[in-house]
Amino acid sequence: MPRYEVEQYETHVQTCRVTADSEAEAIAKVLNDNDLTRVGPPEYLETNMDLGLSAAENQELVKELGKLRVYTHYDTIPSIRSVIEIKEPSV
Repeated sequence: MPRYEVEQYETHVQTCRVTADSEAEAIAKVLNDNDLTRVGPPEYLETNMDLGLSAAENQELVKELGKLRVYTHYDTIPSIRSVIEIKEPSV
């Protein structure tokens, strides 16, 4: 049976500390990755269902998923970034 590697979009939160004169400046520093300290590891929040593979570019996969009763959006296969078959080395 083949093996696959599937990448799935997830939402994480990362706490950052900055020195700034205002909330707006603090946000700008974080968005520009400027003079900040990351506090702790990123924390997993949820699977991101707003991003996914293009359904139009993967119509056969969408049909196969439908047969398996797997939910898809109108234009995406939600949360999936990629799927590739792993080629096992020959022995």
